[in-house]
Amino acid sequence: MIAYLKGKILEKEERYLIMEVNGVGYQIFTTNSILTDCQKGQDFQLFIHTHVREDDIKLYGFLSMSELNFFNLLISVSGIGPKIGIEILSAPIAMVKNAIFTSNVAFLTNINGLGKKTAERLILELKSKVEPVLTSEGRLPHGITPGISQSIDPDAVTALESLGYNKYQIVKVLKNLDKKLEKTEDVIKYFLQNV
Repeated sequence: MIAYLKGKILEKEERYLIMEVNGVGYQIFTTNSILTDCQKGQDFQLFIHTHVREDDIKLYGFLSMSELNFFNLLISVSGIGPKIGIEILSAPIAMVKNAIFTSNVAFLTNINGLGKKTAERLILELKSKVEPVLTSEGRLPHGITPGISQSIDPDAVTALESLGYNKYQIVKVLKNLDKKLEKTEDVIKYFLQNV
């Protein structure tokens, strides 16, 4: 399986580029932003997802391992293949992650090839696996709950995280916590009843 390629860009087309590596030309499907930024004749490197089917082998290229890992996460969702995965990653990744986290179906359905049902399935399956991305000003985007406030019992948060809940889920539920609930076990009980 091919996992990484480094070479020279021979050609650029609408959906893919051809990269020469040691005299061999590889067709690599990639995102619009990568295709826009790279130049013919430029030395380039990409992390690769090799997609194998009975009648076809395709390579999909990404600038970083984190992009490749996110792509693999996307295509793990039923109904999302590599072609739609590349379309999703052609939108800004931070916006996609925030849309998944905030259940923004409208944003996701604006992505070419992504219908409402698939967008809802994507949110359902990945919401707990994706964390929101800070804006360039270092803030969480609009509609996303800020970090743990001092009034929330840190022991309860730690206990809930050890049960597999992520911090953003915990904050979202506990922001409405009745101030009278002070014991850690009461806070945990409240969370489990309202998650």
